[in-house]
Amino acid sequence: MKIIDLHAYTAFSEKISSYLGKTTVTNIAEAHSTYRYKFLMDRDYKQRCFRKNFDNIVVSITTDNLSLAVNSCISPINNLINYEDRMDPKFILLNIFPLNQKYKVIFSFRRDHSNIVNEFLNPILSATGKYQQYLISKLVLQNCENFVLTPDYYTSFSQAKKNDIIKYFSLNMFAKKTDYENENLFLF
Repeated sequence: MKIIDLHAYTAFSEKISSYLGKTTVTNIAEAHSTYRYKFLMDRDYKQRCFRKNFDNIVVSITTDNLSLAVNSCISPINNLINYEDRMDPKFILLNIFPLNQKYKVIFSFRRDHSNIVNEFLNPILSATGKYQQYLISKLVLQNCENFVLTPDYYTSFSQAKKNDIIKYFSLNMFAKKTDYENENLFLF
């Protein structure tokens, strides 16, 4: 017969349920922020002022390997802290796709959020070459749940690289962002 320390079990159980409860509430709040942003986008589209209110930053990347695609909505700030940000959430729509033997990386955002977006993207936009690609790779792994690598490209990765990518992605799956340097996080 196994004896269970009820005090330790209760303390552990409370920590887990508290964490799961907070995670659930955070996910619901983030879903509401996304809904608010989509609501604003739909309003602009219906009023035919979408182009007036939205802007894009386009980065072209030349590479021999065209094996990544991304379509995601990321936030440069935590939209849950301030009431103003909950009502007017700040997001960046990120698209990465191959076109004419290059990658197009498109950051789309509301013009009235330009200052926040430019500050957030400045390290990427001021970098060049492989380092810029590395920073974009980390941005994808930190913030995007929806990205695709071609099977041939992914299977060409070493097991260590796969493990490092999965670990970094998993550590950033929830709102807490983890950042560190690792050359294996390069996706291009």
